[in-house]
Amino acid sequence: MRRIGKVLSPVPSGQLLASVESVPKLGAALYSSNGREVGRVEDVLGPASSPFVLVRPVSKITPGATLFVRRGRSEGKG
Repeated sequence: MRRIGKVLSPVPSGQLLASVESVPKLGAALYSSNGREVGRVEDVLGPASSPFVLVRPVSKITPGATLFVRRGRSEGKG
């Protein structure tokens, strides 16, 4: 797995805002440090130089948590 970013805060829609180092594909699964799936990428926001993603949580995750993607399949070109 590759570290991709960090959860910043919840948003009113129930999603989470996360800052990312590179843009994952829409729908990509995101994982916690222990390899458990914690959410999916719903949308990409912001400039290419410092992107953000909206995450639809599938399990409990808190602000400050580090997010990971599996190498290869979930990574976009961005």
